[in-house]
Amino acid sequence: MRMSRYSQTFASSQGSTAGGSMRVHNRPLESNDSNAHMNRKRTSIGSLLMSNGGSISKTAIDNLGAIARFRRQYRSNRGWLVGNKRIPSGAIAALEQKSLLREVAFNGEPTLILTEDGKRVLAEQSRR
Repeated sequence: MRMSRYSQTFASSQGSTAGGSMRVHNRPLESNDSNAHMNRKRTSIGSLLMSNGGSISKTAIDNLGAIARFRRQYRSNRGWLVGNKRIPSGAIAALEQKSLLREVAFNGEPTLILTEDGKRVLAEQSRR
């Protein structure tokens, strides 16, 4: 039986007998598919279905709530500073692509505002 380096060290510290025949864990030491955890389908816990059939994650809902709640919004190097929360520019771009918010300029200052769909998603979330 082939043992990993960690298992060999652990077994030798536990006083294992000949050839590493002791099983250290309740699971096999080597699995056939080392990337099995990466092959699982990702699901979002707080996902909501949008009117166009797409879904929105709980993080996106939190970002929309911060944009709706806080008046101070600043664009930083890598994203936005909305209130006390940093939102990456990729997350903003994804929300703009789903037409949940828009970036507009008031007096030359860029600002994020929610669209009607974004307001509807927040209202549905607050009812839950």
